[in-house]
Amino acid sequence: MNGKSTRNSLLPGYKLHWYEIKSVLGQGGFGITYLATDLNLHRDVAIKEYLPIELAVREDDSSVHPVSETQSHQYNWGLERFITEARILAKFRHPNIVLVQAVFEENNTGYIIMQYEHGQSLRQKLEDKKTMEECDAIYGITMEESGVSQLISVDFKKFDSAKTQPQETAASEPPEEPDAKEAVA
Repeated sequence: MNGKSTRNSLLPGYKLHWYEIKSVLGQGGFGITYLATDLNLHRDVAIKEYLPIELAVREDDSSVHPVSETQSHQYNWGLERFITEARILAKFRHPNIVLVQAVFEENNTGYIIMQYEHGQSLRQKLEDKKTMEECDAIYGITMEESGVSQLISVDFKKFDSAKTQPQETAASEPPEEPDAKEAVA
């Protein structure tokens, strides 16, 4: 997808703070990842934009809005978690976790600025080789051991249809606080 723009993406040349969009790196159900240039530090960065395709659409002025008023609560709920997860991820320093450099809201959506890593994605490696080598398997285990699995994990597709409120998975629930009597003991 590199070098292409997609239906809801920011166009090459668009300036976001001091970042200039170069191309789309990828797009999934909950956002778009861009290759951009940091005009301040003169280096490439990756920018992840919160833009859930089932909940939101980009307007002509580049702002992002829920597709309908009924989707507004779900969109805002997801945006809040997107920003929170970026702040948590920014605390990690591990060779297998991309470095988060900044997070901010603009255009009625959120953006995560990350260090751009050159190389192949796991998908590309698997397409080329059809199997995972031992080093790739170790990479996956290292990610698990580093605590990444403890990040807020939200399944945005699980919504309570009766209440139209998102349901968080167990991993995103805060740990139970001890009873006051237990805390003293």
